[in-house]
Amino acid sequence: MEGTDSDGILGILSERAIKFLDDSTEEALPERFIVPRNENLSFEDFGGYPDIASRARELIELPLKYHDALNEIGARPIKGVLFSGPSGTGKTLLARIIANHADAVFYAINGPEVLSKWYGQSEEIIRRIFEDAKKRERAIIFFDEIDSLATQRSDESHEASRRVVGQLLALMDGFSSDTNVMILGTTNRPQDVDSALRRPGRFDWHIDFPIPTKRDREVILTTSGRKLRLTKDMPHLWVADRTESWTPAELAAIWTEAALLAVSDGRRALLPEDYIGGYERVAKQRMEPRG
Repeated sequence: MEGTDSDGILGILSERAIKFLDDSTEEALPERFIVPRNENLSFEDFGGYPDIASRARELIELPLKYHDALNEIGARPIKGVLFSGPSGTGKTLLARIIANHADAVFYAINGPEVLSKWYGQSEEIIRRIFEDAKKRERAIIFFDEIDSLATQRSDESHEASRRVVGQLLALMDGFSSDTNVMILGTTNRPQDVDSALRRPGRFDWHIDFPIPTKRDREVILTTSGRKLRLTKDMPHLWVADRTESWTPAELAAIWTEAALLAVSDGRRALLPEDYIGGYERVAKQRMEPRG
């Protein structure tokens, strides 16, 4: 059979190897996940849950700030902390505040952002983020809804998810004594996070964010409205009495609705009736069926 023009090497398209990550941005890939520091964010912005805030600072901020001292004592390092609780309870907000207070670089990872159809790409992205974090003086790697990324492995689970779990286990177990990185994960289904990740030396510390109590609700309402222009004292206790089972996010939404009522009435400051109207609007939305 005679040779054809397609026999052998016809030409070189590139001297560089083809990679599943875009070469033009590969070196800067970890930077995509770094959340810029918000200098205006502080613990004053986190209303309610005083015990949770105190415990989170103890487990996350202190080990980051006093890493060398804890090493000298010989204490077992805290590598991972799991935040659990319903959506809207302030898990992400508290993590960002602690990162600010500890002067730590904050990497925010959402499961869908790193899950890829290409073999090995998800693990490569995570590995690069960990490598970059280990170069920093202090760093927090934050996995939002980690159960979507590292679900319990089984014969039925997706192969990509099993590989990601294996990579996370290897990376967390590979921390050396001079690594000053904390891994945080949030979930509202802690039982769905792979059990191997919840064993000692990994995500073995757990903080639960419950639905706020009446006292917590009053503080959350006061805190979330403190930067707004208010004409009079607001009936926080009245609203707190009527918002049992509400999350902090739903409570904060009252102020947004109140502001809309004020500006639609031509005012530049909130009245108590705006506040009550905002509560009524959010309460009505909560009663509507969600598809």
